[in-house]
Amino acid sequence: ALNEDDHYGLASTLLYLGEMTWKRGDYGQAEKYLQEGLKYARGIEDNDRTCAILANLGSISWKGGDYKQAETYLQEGLTLAHEMENLERTCELLQILGSVERMQGNYARSEEYLQEGLTLARQIGEREFICIILLNLGAMANEQGNYEQATTYLQEGLLLARQLNHSEWISALLNNLGDSAIEQGNYEQAIVYFQEGLELARKIGHREWISSLLINLGITARKVENYLLAENYLQESLSLARQIGIPQITSYVFYEYGNLRLDQHMPDQAEGNFKEMLTIAPEGGQYLITLAQYGLARVARIKGRLEEAKELGKESVTALESMQLREAQEVRSWLRSLQENIDKKSEE
Repeated sequence: ALNEDDHYGLASTLLYLGEMTWKRGDYGQAEKYLQEGLKYARGIEDNDRTCAILANLGSISWKGGDYKQAETYLQEGLTLAHEMENLERTCELLQILGSVERMQGNYARSEEYLQEGLTLARQIGEREFICIILLNLGAMANEQGNYEQATTYLQEGLLLARQLNHSEWISALLNNLGDSAIEQGNYEQAIVYFQEGLELARKIGHREWISSLLINLGITARKVENYLLAENYLQESLSLARQIGIPQITSYVFYEYGNLRLDQHMPDQAEGNFKEMLTIAPEGGQYLITLAQYGLARVARIKGRLEEAKELGKESVTALESMQLREAQEVRSWLRSLQENIDKKSEE
């Protein structure tokens, strides 16, 4: 393409190089490819390629924790897609916008984007986008504790992904099915899902999915009190998360490290983990910030700082309930227990 000064070929090749590079976890190089490709696509007024590149830049931005920049790229792309009446690109951009809103705790808006995208994807028979959107809807349903709905979305997505032989989405769907199984106490089934997903993620070299699956395997090991195995999984996940630079994953690893340390009766180390989580969580990442506060509330209670624990717990439950997230019930129950503890001490 360079030899022939083929700007269309350059835009296309740089798009695909950027896409593959970010899926391997090299975000800096991916952005360089995509920005160069965007220059060529704009220069020849290739709106389709421009849309595709903006979608990838939007994905890189939100995974890097820059939600505002992601919105800018994606909304520009969506405007172009509407102008071209390109339903495929519209589906892609709606799906990514749904993810951006979800990561900021805007679940109603996320649902709107995803359902609109799903309707369009079914309309044009675009099975890969149907699969991706079902994955996102299933993940959101999991986070809100709607496990039956989540399983319906995820199983339909998995069937499509297996038909397409799409290893990336099979791995991601298995990860979310395992998450649902954990929350319902079915640890053996969760491990089956996670191990199959991890094998596929390692095979294709998708470091983001590898890191995420390792976190979930660490959670499962912790819940069955195999703390050494949990530590091993979390350590490998943290190493990968730092390499690829996704603050959401790095933050969540520290949350699970904090939970592990609490289970091991190591509150000082847990406190350090939750504070580290707060420094890493991206601006606008309300869910992660709230989880860190809940972690610090539990540490404060253990250390006898009951009023501090109560205030942090109240902030956490208010935020979780506003987002209608599954952890709200756990924190509400924890607060009741804390209040009983405070009342008992007052009586003494």
